[in-house]
Amino acid sequence: MDASIINFLSIAVFFTAFVLLYKMCKVWLTTGAAANSVSPKLGPHLYTVCESNTCIRCSKNKDILLEALTRLSYHASPSKAPDLKNHDSLGSPKVCDRDTVTSDIKMSLKLLKEKEQSKDPFESPTRKSLTPGHTNPHVFKLSGIRENKFWSLDDFPALNVLEKCFTQIYLEFIHLYKSDLPETLAFWQRNQTDKGRWDILMLVEQGRTTKALEFCPKTMEVLDQIPYLMKGNLFGNAYFSVVHPGTHISAHHGSTNCRVRCHLGLVVPFSVENCTLWVDGDSVHWEEGKFIFFNDAFLHSVEHSGPPSAGYRAVLMLDLWHPDINESQRKILDYAFSN
Repeated sequence: MDASIINFLSIAVFFTAFVLLYKMCKVWLTTGAAANSVSPKLGPHLYTVCESNTCIRCSKNKDILLEALTRLSYHASPSKAPDLKNHDSLGSPKVCDRDTVTSDIKMSLKLLKEKEQSKDPFESPTRKSLTPGHTNPHVFKLSGIRENKFWSLDDFPALNVLEKCFTQIYLEFIHLYKSDLPETLAFWQRNQTDKGRWDILMLVEQGRTTKALEFCPKTMEVLDQIPYLMKGNLFGNAYFSVVHPGTHISAHHGSTNCRVRCHLGLVVPFSVENCTLWVDGDSVHWEEGKFIFFNDAFLHSVEHSGPPSAGYRAVLMLDLWHPDINESQRKILDYAFSN
């Protein structure tokens, strides 16, 4: 056989092997590695970030901390304090609470910079906070509050109203999700995942109510009755969340430990065991009409590994004030992180 043909065939075989190897690695990275990140062990997705340029967790984290410091320093100024004493969102909080929040913002800003500069977060000064059993919020951590992974309805008794109005809330969700009207279709966003499909419809986005809330009046009425719902605060959100079969939401930490994230199950897949919420190594499953309360400052992830026939999982997601945060601290935090 001609030498040139042999050389050509050798190159072709090498190239084919290279392509196959590349595809195998790609599949492993997108499936095997993704699955591993759901493990109770800390996976490679500690600093998963989104592409939104308005996200306070990923794009605006340092900006909002610096702005919060500026606001609180303005409040602490003797020349400005009389003007701010009557600020509706601030009132007359305790000076010690203001000083604690200010100190915690400075520490959070320092840790955020360390995380960004460290190639290996386990070798950074924040190593201890990255171990299981500790909250590690991506933006702001308030000191002196309990680090419970899960909470119960006993901690948020006013949410009984959601259970009583479950059917109306469910029907409003179904109307919005099944509607073909251009106006309502525009409310839905495809949220970023490393695998599958995750749809959300924001009702309260970073403290501000959205136009979509007008299309679900009963849900809006009920939310107005919840005293611990975070509204007017950058860390507060409320939305409908839909996760389809084959979806994996990478392990990540939320923005702050000041909140408790509440899920009200609206639609649960037929194979419940295949749709799981992992929080710091512990797994829970959703039930229709029931709540899950968890601290999303812990490493957490979602996996819907059921077949297409299992159907999607839908919840109403609410951000609630942490039970240990008193009224004075809420006023300070609302003032510092107002939107």
